[in-house]
Amino acid sequence: MDLLATSLPDRVGSPLSVNNLRQDLAVAFETADRWITILENLYVCFRIHPHGLPQLRAARKERKLYMWDWSLCENPAARFENMVASHLLKHCHAREDADGDRMDDPSPY
Repeated sequence: MDLLATSLPDRVGSPLSVNNLRQDLAVAFETADRWITILENLYVCFRIHPHGLPQLRAARKERKLYMWDWSLCENPAARFENMVASHLLKHCHAREDADGDRMDDPSPY
């Protein structure tokens, strides 16, 4: 898991292929996916689904990976994208908590 946690900041902002990660770590697909879920539950990282209707090809792509602590990213462009994604996620959580709005609802306003 330590190897996984240290390799994740290099993958920030790009679609996270669990299959490629599985090959890099030489573990089973289910193990790699479970480890990422554990890191998400520990607030190390989070993944965001692509935006769009389910019929769109882009909506079927892999989820993008971001870190809760964006200072771990060495690439300035990835760090900025991670910071923006983190603040947007925090805004969505605040709206869900304060107003009861469902921010994961794909229907337009």
